[in-house]
Amino acid sequence: MPHLIFNKKAISSLLVISKPNKSLSSGCRVLRTKKNPLKSKRIVRLINFVPHVLEDHAQLIRVERDPSRSAFIGLFRFLRSGFLSYLLLPSGFRVGDCFRINYSSSGNKINFKQLKLSSCFYSIKPLVLHAKGSVVHNLECAPFKGFKLCRSAGSSAVLEAISLKLGIIKVLLPSGKFAFLPGSNYAVSGAVANDQHHNTKLRKAGQSVWKGVRPLSRGVAMNPVDHPHGGGEGRTSGGRPSVSFTAVLTKGFKTIKYKKVKKLNFIKKRFEVFR
Repeated sequence: MPHLIFNKKAISSLLVISKPNKSLSSGCRVLRTKKNPLKSKRIVRLINFVPHVLEDHAQLIRVERDPSRSAFIGLFRFLRSGFLSYLLLPSGFRVGDCFRINYSSSGNKINFKQLKLSSCFYSIKPLVLHAKGSVVHNLECAPFKGFKLCRSAGSSAVLEAISLKLGIIKVLLPSGKFAFLPGSNYAVSGAVANDQHHNTKLRKAGQSVWKGVRPLSRGVAMNPVDHPHGGGEGRTSGGRPSVSFTAVLTKGFKTIKYKKVKKLNFIKKRFEVFR
């Protein structure tokens, strides 16, 4: 797949320039702090996360890479309306393949032999219409609110159970938790492309700086005014449990807020499901 990526100029109407937030001092000099990284300017692609508002077929024209995403993206052409849009690319998707988006048997049919399309289709349809045990990605948290879950490279979810009486679908997320979603939520069949993203290696240290990751120094090597582990005569171990530079415990301390957990009431852990 990497050798098939389109490396020429992209469509300008689907691009947005994102600049990093830089805090300035009184002398208009950029402050290089831990929370102000040396991130480079990026040209981000506008990706359509609500393609299922139409009843159409979308054909892949070319494969591209977005600097702000780990997954591959594809430029698709909608066959009925004719407009172009970027969508996340499923694994195994090739140029010429089609998305069947919210398609029913009624209505005007498309002559695929005349368009010379391949016979490989990937569907974007509600969770109720997916088979039990199937692999999906790009899941919605609420109907027609856009794809929110399983969007990174190689990620996917599994449909564990389907309740037609309650209209709720039990989905196993990559984190090991279960999500109970309405059956009217849309999802894309298959997994996200570029599942070998975790094997990429950086050629030099400057590449991590381009991504916004600054060089780190150990707290025990600093002075007491810079870090809680700093100071002491000779080599010391810090003298306390490991903490961050803001004195927050780094090993085993839960930092999630329970208010956010209550908002995501459709996600449950394994031991909460089998009680």
